[in-house]
Amino acid sequence: MTDAWRSPSFERLTPRATSFLTKTLPEVMGGQQDPVTQRLNKTSIRVGLFRQGDFVSRAEAKLIGARLEGFVVIELDFSGITQIGQGFADELFRVWASEHSSSHLVRVNANPVVRAVIAAVER
Repeated sequence: MTDAWRSPSFERLTPRATSFLTKTLPEVMGGQQDPVTQRLNKTSIRVGLFRQGDFVSRAEAKLIGARLEGFVVIELDFSGITQIGQGFADELFRVWASEHSSSHLVRVNANPVVRAVIAAVER
């Protein structure tokens, strides 16, 4: 076995525990769980991490929607996203939302352009 795994490039990718982490697992999970059932019911998705396209098509929205099944509160963080397409917004905020009426999509960090496209399909 070689020592290739000790290369500097590998070390940059290795996750390390840090001393600044102060929250315990129950503290972190408390905001994500239903207090009665203890079921995970909230998630936060950073839309920009799905960089499989330009967020214009229904297919792209379906990829995101497939990961949202079962959550009640879903925060969609649009940080760094400058625009989205009407098909993307319609599929996620009208079609998916109507098919999952017990779920609530919450927009976070959406710029005015993104908010306007979403508002147009929610009417």
